[in-house]
Amino acid sequence: MPITRRDLIRASAASALFAPAIPKIAFGQDKKNISVVHGLPANMYQAVAARFNAENFGIMANLETPLQTYEDVTQRVLRGAIAGDAPDVVFQGLNRLKTMVDRNFGQPLRLFVDSDSAWTEMGYDPATLKLGRVGNDSYGLPFAISTPVIFYNADLVRKAGGNPDKFPDNWDDIISLAKSIRSLGADTLGMHFEYFNVSGNWTFIALVQSFGGMMATADDKDVAFGGSEGLRSLEVLRGIGEVMVDMPLSQAAQAFSAGTLGMIITSSASTVQFEKAAAGNFDVRAASFPRPSSKGSIPAGGAVGMVLAKDADAKAAAWEFVKFATGPVGQTLMVKEAGYAPGNSLAVRNPELLGSFYADHPLHMAGIRQLPFATGWYSFPGQNSVKITTVIRDHLQAVVTLQKPPADALSDMVKDVRSLLPK
Repeated sequence: MPITRRDLIRASAASALFAPAIPKIAFGQDKKNISVVHGLPANMYQAVAARFNAENFGIMANLETPLQTYEDVTQRVLRGAIAGDAPDVVFQGLNRLKTMVDRNFGQPLRLFVDSDSAWTEMGYDPATLKLGRVGNDSYGLPFAISTPVIFYNADLVRKAGGNPDKFPDNWDDIISLAKSIRSLGADTLGMHFEYFNVSGNWTFIALVQSFGGMMATADDKDVAFGGSEGLRSLEVLRGIGEVMVDMPLSQAAQAFSAGTLGMIITSSASTVQFEKAAAGNFDVRAASFPRPSSKGSIPAGGAVGMVLAKDADAKAAAWEFVKFATGPVGQTLMVKEAGYAPGNSLAVRNPELLGSFYADHPLHMAGIRQLPFATGWYSFPGQNSVKITTVIRDHLQAVVTLQKPPADALSDMVKDVRSLLPK
């Protein structure tokens, strides 16, 4: 949904009424420039930065070229540290937050919060603030929160004999429905499950956790997905592979937007994209990610804003930008440009910001409804963390493309990941 001038005027007024004013910091006659590294979707970061830069804060937030995955974001920061051009601010994936902190990137937020008299009035939700914690300190403010959801074409579901008002809540019936949709014609695809291009094996972790399992032991020293939860997760992927054409996410998203794909399991961040594509063309709806176990949970995806700057002036400027991006106005811009859930309660409570938005845009609610079951996004420890992601991804592809049985893939995956863990 585009942000109109009227929206911005309302947001400005609401910000003044419901949030503490952002102080104007003097850095001399010239604005203080800060560099910002971020991922996708680029439009939500651009909207927030443009709004911030339009204000007379004495600061200019300069966005770098958007990166495809949070692994790419991590590599950019690591290379920058070596080359001497590390960014001042990074919007890092929740799964790579610990990696940043373990490598001494990121300023503890207490350095800023303790001297910020307006902190308690800024509207940060205590539950989402926990997502930015590593150990006893917080290093990131929640910017965008997502969960995996099932977007589906209600018209195709209806044509295939399903009931779009009662979408299946278990994988067997979902896969069966996808097969029925595929049988509608040669130009119709049944389903797509995002597993390959997704950062940090997010959707595989979602499967494991939804069955009540975990990726690693509590002490991070061994894998924990080698049992029944991991096997059932791979069996689901095998069933999906029998009906799914393995293709890049971008291609699957195009097919869904064109009305030729029955369902796509991906991030709730795609909500606005599919809402726009479906408008006037087909009836798009969204369902929650199945949780077969009563103890099941869903890993929260998305990003937190981190201050990496070390120079005193740069740190102060970076903090102001991170606060704005994660504050009421920044969060309103972010939600309307993408489909993430906000981490700021002021934005949600204020009717001039997001208070009435969700009533008019019910497609967002599938992701919102899952937040009570959301947990942190796990990432394996050590220098091989990113490599483990690639190893797991390749094993998943072998299952989805029907090249390897789930049990064999699980055994090999456990062995390979275990060999890459810190000794």
